[in-house]
Amino acid sequence: MNKLVISINPERLKYLNYNYTLIPGETEASDFVKSKMINKYNEDKNSKKYKGKCGCFTSHIKALEYAVDNKLKNIQILEDDAFLDSHDIIMDMPRDAPSLLGGVLQHPTDWKKTNDFKKNDVDDIISNFEDGINLIDYDKYRFTGSYAIFYPDYKCCQKILNYIFNSGKPLKHFDIYLCNNKLVKYLIYPSIYKHDDTKTGSSITNGEGIIKNYKKI
Repeated sequence: MNKLVISINPERLKYLNYNYTLIPGETEASDFVKSKMINKYNEDKNSKKYKGKCGCFTSHIKALEYAVDNKLKNIQILEDDAFLDSHDIIMDMPRDAPSLLGGVLQHPTDWKKTNDFKKNDVDDIISNFEDGINLIDYDKYRFTGSYAIFYPDYKCCQKILNYIFNSGKPLKHFDIYLCNNKLVKYLIYPSIYKHDDTKTGSSITNGEGIIKNYKKI
């Protein structure tokens, strides 16, 4: 298994509980990302939040390109707040598309309804997940979090890159871009990785705390 960890903060790496290959994260956007990143709310392009969004997208492109250049198979692209959670990846992973290994379930269409959705719907949805591989039902939920994604091989990574560079679709936060374009087909339950930035804080935002099995805990 090839674990590629994106990080801009070496201090965070000492906490990781698995072996990995470091992909140095980018704090500045590539020219392509700068030209394609949507700025719907007229954000300050010099703000930490906006630069973080663009740098994160650029870093994921960099990781995908590394996988392609090195013709890797069984790739996990991870962010440095992803921790292996009691078990490693299942062996019989889908080979036709990426799989989510951790994240947070969100309302499928309306961010304003997310709080009620998490309160009233998420537990029921999660209770119906099968152990192992689940087909993501984008009509019922979407996800946030790009800290742990499995790509079966470099050819799959190339398909994602081709879509990013050739589809003409505007860019957003990397996780939202994946959701909007339904580029991740599966999720693995229970989640393989938990998100934990409580030790050092988030590299981009004020932090999300602990996320496990597709909800905050």
